Amino acid sequence: TQPVTMFQAQKEIEKKQLPLADLNESVEMFLDSCRPLLTDAEFAETSEKAKDFVKPNGEGEHLLSLLKEHNEAIIKNANRDRNNPENKTKHPDGSPYPNNHWLENWWETYAYQSDRSPLATLVNCFQSHFGFQPCSKPLARASWGILGALDFHRRLQQDDVPPERAGRSILCSAQYMRIFGTNRFPGDPTDSLQSFPSSNHICVERRGYWYLINKIQQLSFHQIE
Repeated sequence: TQPVTMFQAQKEIEKKQLPLADLNESVEMFLDSCRPLLTDAEFAETSEKAKDFVKPNGEGEHLLSLLKEHNEAIIKNANRDRNNPENKTKHPDGSPYPNNHWLENWWETYAYQSDRSPLATLVNCFQSHFGFQPCSKPLARASWGILGALDFHRRLQQDDVPPERAGRSILCSAQYMRIFGTNRFPGDPTDSLQSFPSSNHICVERRGYWYLINKIQQLSFHQIE
């Protein structure tokens, strides 16, 4: 049996929809999370407000109906794109990144691109790629890192990377579509992403100066170094 590749699995994952949570169950979970943090008087007051929120024809049901409308529109667009791949609507950043459930755009916009925390230390995690060789020379170390990233980029393009799993479940691999050739541009009140799938260069910073190296995929380790 041939192993399942990352983007083969992704096609099946994108057919699934993130379900909408039950209103009463969500409020119960909210109260459970609040209980250790509140005094008895504060919890009683919060519980009363929660009961009022979920009452028939109340604010909770109204908000849930709006969420259902939003979700139905997302599903409709996702099904249209799936049935007409040639006319598929691109993600706002220009990549093929899917937008097929109700939380996707909100999470990306408000939890990620609106966050003003320092990116390098709190948001963008450090990682290394295949092909890295330990060495004591900084220039050689950087060259191996670049070469490893290029090898991983090639494997992604050839769909030669196995999908990540949690037990037997295959996890969504959509984020891999934007590891390379994607920039985050500052904005107010929120930043924006822009993808450049045909990008074939890298930028290198040294002592405050930036250098652009073109046609990087064609270079060997010694040429990069």
